[in-house]
Amino acid sequence: MEWGSGQAPLSKPGSKGKRPISQPEPRMDREATDMDEKADERVAQVRLAGPVARYDVATASGSGGCLSYDDANRKLLAVQDGKVLSWCLDQDKVNGRDDRGNEHKQVEKQSGSRRGRRRTPDVTYIHPGRSLGARFSLDGTLVALQRTDKEIEFVEQDDPSLLVWHKLKTLHSIVGFFWTKCNASNFVVVTTNGVELYRVRAKERQVDPREFKKHKVAWCIYSHEPRLLLLAKAKGAGRMYGYQFTAHECVKLPKFYVDESTLEPRKEDFTTLVLYSRIYCCHFDRTACKLSLYHLFRDTIVKEMDVPVYSAHVRASAVDNTLIVHAMQAKVPIVLDVYQGELQMVSTPLPIGVLLRGKRRNDFVMEVYGDGWEFLAPDLVLDRRAGLLWSLTLDLQGLAESTSEPAQLAAFLQRRDERRYPAPGPRALTLRLVETMLVERAEVSALSAVFNVLAAACSAAAQSALKKPDHEREGALGGPESPCIPACMMLERVFDPLESEGRLEGRYLLSALTEYMWSMEAHAPGQCDPALYAKIVSLSLRMGSHEKLYQLFRPEAMPPTHVLAPLADLLLSMLVEEDWDPYSASVLEDLMVDVSSRGGDREQCVRLLLRQGRLLASLRFLRRWRVDSLPPRVFLDAAWSTQDPSTYIAVYRFCCDSMPGGASVLGTLARERLHQAIQMGYHP
Repeated sequence: MEWGSGQAPLSKPGSKGKRPISQPEPRMDREATDMDEKADERVAQVRLAGPVARYDVATASGSGGCLSYDDANRKLLAVQDGKVLSWCLDQDKVNGRDDRGNEHKQVEKQSGSRRGRRRTPDVTYIHPGRSLGARFSLDGTLVALQRTDKEIEFVEQDDPSLLVWHKLKTLHSIVGFFWTKCNASNFVVVTTNGVELYRVRAKERQVDPREFKKHKVAWCIYSHEPRLLLLAKAKGAGRMYGYQFTAHECVKLPKFYVDESTLEPRKEDFTTLVLYSRIYCCHFDRTACKLSLYHLFRDTIVKEMDVPVYSAHVRASAVDNTLIVHAMQAKVPIVLDVYQGELQMVSTPLPIGVLLRGKRRNDFVMEVYGDGWEFLAPDLVLDRRAGLLWSLTLDLQGLAESTSEPAQLAAFLQRRDERRYPAPGPRALTLRLVETMLVERAEVSALSAVFNVLAAACSAAAQSALKKPDHEREGALGGPESPCIPACMMLERVFDPLESEGRLEGRYLLSALTEYMWSMEAHAPGQCDPALYAKIVSLSLRMGSHEKLYQLFRPEAMPPTHVLAPLADLLLSMLVEEDWDPYSASVLEDLMVDVSSRGGDREQCVRLLLRQGRLLASLRFLRRWRVDSLPPRVFLDAAWSTQDPSTYIAVYRFCCDSMPGGASVLGTLARERLHQAIQMGYHP
């Protein structure tokens, strides 16, 4: 069973630390969140957004200080001169939206423009001294400080006395430490001799040892999103170990080896990422110049693929389930879509772009892919030389303009999160793609491939919606995060405007509509729209393609059952409201009767036959489908209006023999008319 798909979301930041009012504010600037976004004009697939933070390089890199990233709380931490400066990245408004996709425009209207204003980070005061690293507890109440290579201090964040209530000392050098959500052990220290698990009880001010797992450790990487600890064995020739910290236990993963062609593995060549709920260990092979992806399961490790990168210096990031490989020497990002174990799309590399928020480019100096760049999993870039922190974002419009395979592009757009992107988002770009293909008269086979992708996305979104609680099913199909395009939207946004503007030749439009109908029936039959079939019928009749109509609506190829009843109503409206030549009207009536009969509304079908003057056909239909909701008088009046005595006599006998109640319910008027017909003294 694959693990990692049900992980809890990233922990929310803790409470803010207190700072005396009289103290001067240290310089670590939170950028103004002006909603004006300025992107450079060149086409790019990946952009640096921000900067989301600026800090004083001299302060953060001074004697005894340190700068680190706390991914569990999504905080950038700087320790210097008896202070821990922390900036919470979850408060940053990425692309004008928060991490839940909520718009911030209303807030901006109330507060006005804040260009140039800066907000200082939270401050926690500690005893001065050397610090090698810092981590906040997940509830934000404690700070763990590594003072030496064998000692960690625990300090309460809001304690004005700066009391160090516990010192944790180890026998071996510390390689790393972090907090977890595991109930049994919520604090982990990795040393050169193994993994030490502790239970920190803040109220009792106790740190209890729980378990020790012995390993000869050269270095470690912990990623909070998958709760994964990756260990490299000292002088182990590529041997790797892993642990995942679930809510109830620490799960040991099978050991695995990276490729033998590599040199001794380095920490900077490894990254742990989550792509479409799958946990991967990404390893860059410096010898073979390739990126290897290892899919991590609870009981096995599978090497899923090798991606040639043709570069001797590579780093990896993940943005919205998309793998981004940074070729440091070429100074370009490579966008890879790894979906269900396969490499779905590889874009043509373009230089990285910049998306500025509330700042001007000349406000700072930045070297793209410089030596000071450090990539923080999954989607942050720390420029230590410039003192800037950036977030990575995809430029979907740039990707759409530089991708030549329409079906792959459509699939890629449909897998994106609609809430993460400003306009035009994934849905709008997909609609634009279909419209462009139609206007440029793309091959029908290419259209069919794109339509299959869109129909499959609708089906997946509908299945996803069924798994949600009832109160979350309102709104767009699949939820606000899904960019899927239902059939009604495709008609309203693409087909109807193109038809009304006369931008498409009729037969090509009909072929495109037919392909779209077949794709929806094959992949998302529950999402078919009656208006789609009505438009196909209307176009076919106007173009004289009557034979094609009979092929499309033959008994074995009828639309889904839920479509038939509303489709019959639409066909009836078309028959009444539009002018048709006699033959087209006859074809439309036949089709309407056929659709009504198969859709279950058989009384309406009988009335339609009577309206067409097909009295005997309506009686045959009534006897075949046992329709007993219509009174005999309806048929007798229709027979009397024909002024044919033999027809009236035949209908009268049919009503006596086949209808409930027989002759007893026909009434006096019906019997009198029968005598007139028999005596040949017929007078209507």
